[in-house]
Amino acid sequence: SSALSAQEVVRLGKPTFLLLWSDTCPHCLSFINGSLKDPLIKEILRSFNIEAVNINEGSLIPYDIDFTGIVPSIHILNEKKSQMANTITGDIPAENLAQFLTKFLELYHAYQRSL
Repeated sequence: SSALSAQEVVRLGKPTFLLLWSDTCPHCLSFINGSLKDPLIKEILRSFNIEAVNINEGSLIPYDIDFTGIVPSIHILNEKKSQMANTITGDIPAENLAQFLTKFLELYHAYQRSL
């Protein structure tokens, strides 16, 4: 079964879904009000810690990530805040985002079980 024991989850922790966005970017607002509101995406994101940084607020990019300057930009981080998957950018359709996140979680859980 792919269900993780509580101990395994505690040991490795949830990955982080980090969204870099801008409140003046129409693609960002479309993504936040579209794909991120999709019921399937909301369900999948329960497996992640969610962080969002509005780059217009002058906040520094909090981690050592592969940020190209294009927003919206999604970064998947491990518990040490190291990036674990390719950066994805743009107003990604929910269906594509679901595929990306589901595939990532499968690999992440396989990695957890191998520890």
